[in-house]
Amino acid sequence: MHLYNGKHEFLTHEKIAKTTGIDLKEVKIEHLSFFNKNWYSMMESPLFGYYSKHEPDMLQQIYNDKKEHGYKITSKKMFKLEVEIMTEVIKYLNSVGVYVLYVYDALLCEEKDKTLVIETMNRIILEHGVKTNVKMETSAEFEVECAIENHDNGVETIADDNDTKRMTIKEYFKRFEIKFGSYITESSLDLHKSVLSEFYTYIDEIPEEHKNNCFVETCIDGVFGKQKLFK
Repeated sequence: MHLYNGKHEFLTHEKIAKTTGIDLKEVKIEHLSFFNKNWYSMMESPLFGYYSKHEPDMLQQIYNDKKEHGYKITSKKMFKLEVEIMTEVIKYLNSVGVYVLYVYDALLCEEKDKTLVIETMNRIILEHGVKTNVKMETSAEFEVECAIENHDNGVETIADDNDTKRMTIKEYFKRFEIKFGSYITESSLDLHKSVLSEFYTYIDEIPEEHKNNCFVETCIDGVFGKQKLFK
């Protein structure tokens, strides 16, 4: 989505399966190769109807790119971006004394390092403009899986899925600022971060009543307002 300026920030296999009526397993299998196919094979895919309806401009860009550079150009670009992200993640982890194994599109790490590895991957992925989830295959193996869930409500919170339940407060605010920094006033964000960090380490430790009372100031097109920090 990011490489070809797709209008939806997130997608999930489940969302597409529900919208199209296609079996979830088939959607997952098709997504393994859909964007890597030649154009005519893409048109024959059961996913083509969904993308032609919901992402016509993105498909047009993919078509033009494949026509000019060959159909393999899409997979080459995806792989290049994945390698750039993983390289940056590994360099950072090594700089703080954490060493991992890079296996295909996954990282293997020690149990004690898993929280830091997840947070680092999520942060750097967001910095590259890619919306993804970090999937925990085992207690020490994490796979970057493309998240393709459509969020239609504009500005929304980031850390509200199962994969981020043990996210630290520091990482939550870092990710929040990456995504919404241009809309949020720094003073209100820093105040919440300072107060919450005094009493808690992880997001899931904060009582719901406290979360419900956390608002940050926004400034969108010169208009000031408020937004919930947690949803």
